[in-house]
Amino acid sequence: MALNAHLHLTAAKQLGKTYLQTSYCTPPFKIANITENTRQPFLELMVMSSSPGILDGDVYDWQIRVAEGACLHLQTQSYQRIFQMDASATQRSNIYLANDAQLVYLPHPVVPHSNSNFSATTNIYLLDNSVLLWGEIITCGRMLHNEVFQLTKYHSRLNIFFHEQLQIQENVCIQPNWAMPMSLGLLEGFTHQASIIYWNPQCNRSSLTQVLHSFLGSQQHCFGITQTNGFGLLIRLMGYKAEPLYALQQQLQHIIFQHQN
Repeated sequence: MALNAHLHLTAAKQLGKTYLQTSYCTPPFKIANITENTRQPFLELMVMSSSPGILDGDVYDWQIRVAEGACLHLQTQSYQRIFQMDASATQRSNIYLANDAQLVYLPHPVVPHSNSNFSATTNIYLLDNSVLLWGEIITCGRMLHNEVFQLTKYHSRLNIFFHEQLQIQENVCIQPNWAMPMSLGLLEGFTHQASIIYWNPQCNRSSLTQVLHSFLGSQQHCFGITQTNGFGLLIRLMGYKAEPLYALQQQLQHIIFQHQN
């Protein structure tokens, strides 16, 4: 049975701490507060789902707001599986960061099964001194089931706005019947791709780029770092397995915020 599911939440700041001000979820979604250290200034929430993954006909609607001065770290429960479909599934997300708000979202990798067809559009709206750390890991599918890029289509569009002006646009479309993803000019033999976008108007991007180059140069992954329009930094990683890329994203998060502080 296809689901028309909603996840809406607002994180706000009070007495120096971030708290969950409002939340509204419909099945299969649920929000869990996983903050262990109640003295820390940021709020850690996990998006949980009772569904095994994204199914044919599913329509997801996410609305996330981080109020002025609030800091939200949003996590996922597990790998996001996209199951076989006769038609397609979609997700649309609108995310709003107020002045001095911060959002960290580095979800688990996406695993598209054979004949899956999924499209996602994410719009992120930033204001003065908004800080964003946003990631995505796309895999080739279930390698042990011989489903390397056996999906029908995976299309992910990310639009980042600063004061309603478009600054960064990511448009990732994997459609094997149109172009084999591992071919020259695309993934060029790699099966997994990870990306991180870091936006911080107060960050010294040149200095941080040097730190990240030094660290990633010692790792066993192909990578690239680009200073984007506005105040953004884009990190792209290529590999052959999901777990090392996911672990590397967590390490990059630590390095980035260590540099920020």
